[in-house]
Amino acid sequence: MFQFSRFLSMQSAYGPSFSADGQRVAFLSNITGVPQAWVMPAAGGWPNQVTFEKDRVQSVAWSPVDDSLIFERDIGGDENSQLYWVLADGSGERRLTAADNAMHIFGGWSPDGRAIAYAANRRNPGRYDIWLQDLASGAERMIWQNDLPGFLSPAGFSPDGTRLLVMRLSSAIDEDLYELGLQGSGPAEARLLTPQAGAVRFSAAAYSANGQDILCLCDLDRDTRGVARLNRSDLSLSWLATPEFEIDDLAVAPNGRWVVWAENHSGAHQLMALDLTTGTRREAPGLPKGALLASPVDFDQYVLKFSRDGQQLAFAFSSPRRSSNIWLWQLGADSNQPDRLGQITHSSQAGLAPADLIEPELIQYPTFDGRRIPAWYYRSAAGAGERRPVVVYVHGGPEGQSQAILMPILQYFASRGLHVLAPNVRGSSGYGKAYMDLDNVEKRPDSVADLAHAVYWLRERPEVDGQHIAVFGGSYGGFMVLAALTQYPDLWAAGVDLVGIANFVTFLENTGAYRRSVREAEYGSLAHDRAVLEAISPIRHIDRITAPLMVIHGQNDPRVPLSEAQQVVEALRARGVPVEFLVYPDEGHGLVKLANKLDAFPRVAAFLEQYLTPEAG
Repeated sequence: MFQFSRFLSMQSAYGPSFSADGQRVAFLSNITGVPQAWVMPAAGGWPNQVTFEKDRVQSVAWSPVDDSLIFERDIGGDENSQLYWVLADGSGERRLTAADNAMHIFGGWSPDGRAIAYAANRRNPGRYDIWLQDLASGAERMIWQNDLPGFLSPAGFSPDGTRLLVMRLSSAIDEDLYELGLQGSGPAEARLLTPQAGAVRFSAAAYSANGQDILCLCDLDRDTRGVARLNRSDLSLSWLATPEFEIDDLAVAPNGRWVVWAENHSGAHQLMALDLTTGTRREAPGLPKGALLASPVDFDQYVLKFSRDGQQLAFAFSSPRRSSNIWLWQLGADSNQPDRLGQITHSSQAGLAPADLIEPELIQYPTFDGRRIPAWYYRSAAGAGERRPVVVYVHGGPEGQSQAILMPILQYFASRGLHVLAPNVRGSSGYGKAYMDLDNVEKRPDSVADLAHAVYWLRERPEVDGQHIAVFGGSYGGFMVLAALTQYPDLWAAGVDLVGIANFVTFLENTGAYRRSVREAEYGSLAHDRAVLEAISPIRHIDRITAPLMVIHGQNDPRVPLSEAQQVVEALRARGVPVEFLVYPDEGHGLVKLANKLDAFPRVAAFLEQYLTPEAG
């Protein structure tokens, strides 16, 4: 039987970016135990490390004209990311931004490689402004002093470099696009490109090859996003593709020929390409059942990246029994030049072969209002014929989704004889905005009821020990753990809360100012929904928790402050409820560093083993 350290040592590669000539790919990998930037030939070969500090790199982007890279790095998980310039061989690293207490979101290179754009909340922690920086001189200037709430990030320069596309996210179902003119040396005028009323998503936007249109994902008058073309002149919208499935990401080839998107089929992705010159479509050939790997920092941010010649598409892809790797899709020009698809990185699986891992089954179970909740069921091969305990794993978000990717922690539980159920309760992404809207504000307890009905379904399974079921989740999933233990205390034998919300009032008061307005759109506002926020906060019902609980938190967490965990631990200890509390001083929102994972998760396993055995009661 494999030790937990094997599963935790499995590696991943993600976040690709092509060199100017398309011959090399930069990407991120946790080979060293902390995500760093690496470079390797696009044809395959040995990767070379580019960044070397103790803290994680969050993104990397190759210059469009030379051998330099821009990358983002924060300190200790505080998410105040700074921008750095470095050559592709790892030499010459220099810091570009110097506001330690502000977040900088990289927004792209100018087409001539002389400047970069980024968003930063250095002027006001609750607002993002848009900046340009000249790389030769280091001079920077604010081109849009923005007073709008929500996340603001550059989406890219126009092909001629005279305009900048900017996306503003007000909530998970409300996004807008703006365009900034870059002529002159003063502030740019922001032009709203999406004046449509109501909550509409405009995502993954990019200029067309001629710069006259915007291609994006949009759900105007739709439940799921389609591929749309936005005319810059009259702001009219036309559709290029309207599949019945949600679409999670989009990429536009610089040569103007291809548009590629990722269809979400209940947590598994299919890549589709549209040839704009012929109108024909094709699916990525031979892609196994799996999903794109999203950014570990922003779980809804996927990355499809074209080479500058538009002939190669890079992306990170994982399946339930294989680590995330960088794949290339070489799009053939015609029938005489067929497509080629394959992975170029080979992330270590720490000696665990695919046959050693569980292929989860996509199931649906009924809930209280007649809906059927999709879930991935990892049925352990251990103890055949026996009734075994279960761990119910709840994803974060809440606009997240458990997908068909390798989940090392869940695989370890399954290897130890625990079944695992990973439900996508109401509020999850991937099923359209109506489903995503089902848990907002006063409807929050309905999503917790979906967890209870997962237990009811499990108890009917002949392989399940229905008296020994635990609930485990991180971030919003941590809130769901606490809510499940308070609202349905008799269903659970134990819980594990990783960076979870305990009190919506104190959470909204203390979370990063840049996040507050977006989170209030989902959870409810302090000004108008305080009574509801009080009522649904687990801390208000903490006296109902009887199951043992493990609480894990990063000391530098800017999203869910450490005080959320401290409230829970203090209340449970005062009542004598078994609670274990782990705090990591060099982590933020979740555990990133391998050393900390190797400490925390074996202790989680021991905790669950203690309380999920029949002898535990």
